[in-house]
Amino acid sequence: MDLLFECLFKKIERANQKIIRSLIKERYSAKLGEEILGLNSLLDDVQQEVKYAYYTDVSIEVKDKVKFNEELKKVQLLLHAVRITQWNLESYTKYFETKDESLLIWKEIMFMDELDVPGGLNSTTIKAIIFDGNKAKQFYKPLGYCDVKVSIDDETYNLISYRVQDLMNAIGIVDIDAKEYLEKWNIAFFQID
Repeated sequence: MDLLFECLFKKIERANQKIIRSLIKERYSAKLGEEILGLNSLLDDVQQEVKYAYYTDVSIEVKDKVKFNEELKKVQLLLHAVRITQWNLESYTKYFETKDESLLIWKEIMFMDELDVPGGLNSTTIKAIIFDGNKAKQFYKPLGYCDVKVSIDDETYNLISYRVQDLMNAIGIVDIDAKEYLEKWNIAFFQID
């Protein structure tokens, strides 16, 4: 599964990078959309099988307390990456229909203690992607990593998105490979939509 996971993860990253490069070149590719939708369809099927296996193997009382095992983390990371790539494909397609440069391109940020944190999405406009090569490179990969904990107390939870943005700006976001995400993701629970 390691080789398959790494190959799928790289394929998703390459698809997202193709979206960004195609925007920069101002050339639409319908084939790119088919590639991403095919990946999404494959992973949707995998997701359903994983959900079935997960819920039949874990009792109702403990399912909310079970930490990810390595296989479940791999599937979840693939799902996060393909979801962001699909959002970027939607903006990409709409841009070539409308030429609306204010459409957003997304990147999801994993923190030391969470992946799916509110406010953990980073975005930029298509205009910024087209006219700023450095900004475009920051969004080549659909996932990024910020080496800090987000954890805050309940009283300030409503301000979490501001804290997340401050942390991303102060600490910075880096791109890491698939194995590193698995190593760093140590406090997450199974939540497939």
